[in-house]
Amino acid sequence: MNFLFQAFYTFLFAPFLNGLVLLYSIVGDLGLAIVFLTLIVKVALFPLSLKALRSQKQMQKINPQIAEIKQKHKGNLTEQNVALLELYKKEEISPTSGCLPLLIQLPIVIALYRVFTSGLTIENIDKFLYSFVPNPGAIPQQVFWVFSANSKAFILTLAILAALAQFWQSKISFKGAPKQKSGSNLDFGSMMQKQALFIFPLITFFIIYKTGIVVGVYWFFSVLFSLGEHFIMERNFKKIKQKI
Repeated sequence: MNFLFQAFYTFLFAPFLNGLVLLYSIVGDLGLAIVFLTLIVKVALFPLSLKALRSQKQMQKINPQIAEIKQKHKGNLTEQNVALLELYKKEEISPTSGCLPLLIQLPIVIALYRVFTSGLTIENIDKFLYSFVPNPGAIPQQVFWVFSANSKAFILTLAILAALAQFWQSKISFKGAPKQKSGSNLDFGSMMQKQALFIFPLITFFIIYKTGIVVGVYWFFSVLFSLGEHFIMERNFKKIKQKI
């Protein structure tokens, strides 16, 4: 357990603390520093996001074949799974690749939460700061030069905006999925998509409202950057695909 804590503080907590402090030293505002940190993370994760979009497109393309397999092996889950795995292998698709960006975001959010709740103190900055990062001393708990990090009204507003952005992102992500006829084997999947359309924004709202401004600003701008990223990749997907 101590090893896990040590690894977390070495490979996540310290890098994000130093990144945030360095950006704060450059721009002079905690909120703007978080925005730039978010952009850096999104750029770093772009290859995974591109892979996830390609996987999503491929999954949509083979949905009719998936439906046929489920109908053919109805009642025999083992044969159904074997046939699906063979189909994925044949089409060179990884069904889990679309989850990778989301899974990677989770430890990032946890690290940012820890940085904000216990890291931005003079003691921790002195303890974890890299030698090449300038020490700003005490960092004011204020974002965008105006809003207090402890302002409940701002946190609530940010949570609502992030939830709306998450709803928009989910709606766009599910938009390309083909609609299924009533009674088909994919009805359950369609129902799950509709539920996720509302569940994800609700989860976003409660996480931000409970964790505070730093995670909220990161999450909100992460979703906005993801939307921009999605539109760019959708628009140029064929061109990008040819270059890969």
